[in-house]
Amino acid sequence: MLMMHSIAKAELSLQEDDTAAALQQIDTGIQQIGEFCGECLREEHGEAENITRERYLSNLIEFRSDLETLDADATEAESDEEDILAELERLLNEDEE
Repeated sequence: MLMMHSIAKAELSLQEDDTAAALQQIDTGIQQIGEFCGECLREEHGEAENITRERYLSNLIEFRSDLETLDADATEAESDEEDILAELERLLNEDEE
């Protein structure tokens, strides 16, 4: 439930083009699931901790990694776009001289 809730909130943030908020939602979910895993271990429910860690925590970590990759790609694309615009402006200014 925690994993699905975190991903759903992250998806809502992504719909608003707010990758930072999406990452924060995933980080919160990772923290909550980590706390749950710790509780399972303290209560000697090792199997529940193992299942939670392998299925749910790993999914959130993978989702976070994907978000970071997408964010880096978007930042790189913006940088490339700025470079192209700067080059076009330089070329236009050359023609005016």
